[in-house]
Amino acid sequence: MLQQGLELLGGKLLMLLRASLALGYIAMSWRHIRVVFIPKPGKPLSQAKSLRPISLMSFIQKTLEKLLDRHIKDGVLVERPLHQNQFAYRAGMSTETALFQVVHRLEKSLNHKEIALGAFLDIEGAFYNTSFSAIITAARERRLEETCCRWVRSMLESRLVHTSIMGSSLTAKIVGGCPQGGVLSPLLWNLVVDRLLTITNDLGFSTFGYADDIVIIVQGKFAHTVREIMQEALNVVVQWAVKEGLNISPHKTAIIPFTNRRNTEGLGPLTKVKYLGVILDSKLTWNQHLQKIINKAQTTFVVVRRTCGKKWGLRPNMVHWLYTRVIRLSIFHGAWCGGPRPCKKPL
Repeated sequence: MLQQGLELLGGKLLMLLRASLALGYIAMSWRHIRVVFIPKPGKPLSQAKSLRPISLMSFIQKTLEKLLDRHIKDGVLVERPLHQNQFAYRAGMSTETALFQVVHRLEKSLNHKEIALGAFLDIEGAFYNTSFSAIITAARERRLEETCCRWVRSMLESRLVHTSIMGSSLTAKIVGGCPQGGVLSPLLWNLVVDRLLTITNDLGFSTFGYADDIVIIVQGKFAHTVREIMQEALNVVVQWAVKEGLNISPHKTAIIPFTNRRNTEGLGPLTKVKYLGVILDSKLTWNQHLQKIINKAQTTFVVVRRTCGKKWGLRPNMVHWLYTRVIRLSIFHGAWCGGPRPCKKPL
């Protein structure tokens, strides 16, 4: 109706959106949000964390969120931009740019025959657990207009979620976090975590962020010095997390030394880590990642062949579609990050 009757309804909608923003008031019908749960790939469904809650919100409210999102990006963040090492939810940046910067820093350390100690951290339930106060404080630090801050707070605090699973229904009031599926949610989280990136980088720790994934890299010649500096960096992260009411997931935390030296005693037992879908081994040979890609491509091809070509096999056009739309995408993900250091040994 809105698409077909925009010429007639546009003026009324504009008045409605302006009034909502000026008064910091969320219409009652906008407050009710239906939440659906999407299983995370490869996770056991017996655990609640294996399901991703997606908020289905009023698209009229999301129109105002989009306008506010554009206002912040084209105005507030032009004058006071986010830290350059935040790569998520930003134009011109992606997982590829995050991987390139992290790998480039590790490559530089290996070329100088140093030890690069990397800490790969995950902020537990970042979108669910961030307090409303932390979000509004971060917005005010960027000098976002008080009218906009008041509307954002009202939008976050007035939400009523409705969900239904296996015949049981539940309605609850939200007490923290950003709605996954909201237009403003990624930007609001970037404002909160930007403080951590700024503090750690200003202290001399090479810190990179992609959404709630944080990487800290400490370089040096001596193992004990690198270890002590990394401990200082982790203390800063913990202090920030406590202040913001967040937790660092212990199960998703990995500390791994990247070096060509044989003796890495005291720096951790891990020899590889998975970051943004790419396996990084301690010597950056890329062998383990390539083997993973080969196995995944073979498995994908076998599954699709069983599905689409049970009787007569796959037709040439289907094979071409499978390669270009499925297999090639997984092969090329992160491929250009490993350019400077090709595999030393053939697989």
